[in-house]
Amino acid sequence: MRLTWLTVSVCALPVSFLAAAGPAMARPSCGTVEVVDPQGRPLAGTEVAYYDYDPRETLQRGSGPEPWTTNAAGRVCEEAFLEPGFLEVHAPKPLGGWCVANEVVPYRGWRASAPVTRVHLHVKRIHRSRLHVRVVAGDGKPVAGASIFLARIYPKDTQCSEVIVPNEQRQEDIRLPAGLTLAGQVVTKTGQPAAGAWVIAISTDRERSSWEGRLEVQADGSGRFTFHHLAAGQWRVVTDSVVTAKPQDWQTVTAGAIDLKLVTRKRR
Repeated sequence: MRLTWLTVSVCALPVSFLAAAGPAMARPSCGTVEVVDPQGRPLAGTEVAYYDYDPRETLQRGSGPEPWTTNAAGRVCEEAFLEPGFLEVHAPKPLGGWCVANEVVPYRGWRASAPVTRVHLHVKRIHRSRLHVRVVAGDGKPVAGASIFLARIYPKDTQCSEVIVPNEQRQEDIRLPAGLTLAGQVVTKTGQPAAGAWVIAISTDRERSSWEGRLEVQADGSGRFTFHHLAAGQWRVVTDSVVTAKPQDWQTVTAGAIDLKLVTRKRR
């Protein structure tokens, strides 16, 4: 048998693969920051502030820009977040705010490869405490009808002052400073006592009135009313309602007066 060998030459031709590049992702109108807890759950109500410098290296920390607040998905999208810089992140206020979490993290700005920047915020757990407060006068007698405004209570083991410890039961007396009395009577247009009328007093000192607000007291059955522990100075007094009061309805008096006469506009 005769065998015939066939030689096959294969010519390798260069082959080029062309990858068609898709359209580049357009730069958005805002950058997105997402804040989550260590378990990856979104933190709604987190405050996020942007800096173009490291706020930890300046003595003016705390006087920076107003923060933005994350939505229910733990996200916030702002134009400032397009540029690199630093983010200062505070925990949601119901969880304790900056007392329980106050972190500064470097921020790389918006990137097409990672359009959402995720920040893990480590929130310290705080325990609830019970605080019983009683308002008393200078002689220790209880003051009925006093209004109390609680600005803040700092929990222990946070960046705030160590004042309240976990599960603490505390009872305190808030002693009002000695002050002046402002008193008088509310009457109707016919001169009859206006029982139960409301009287409002506002300090003419703008700084005091801005944080103290207005004081209100209700007249007794004979139309008599008394404001206790007022600061010295001028006070503006009116009866019925601030909203409906006219400029001529207000009286400017000096703290210490005890014989004021106010006329109510309401029919009784």
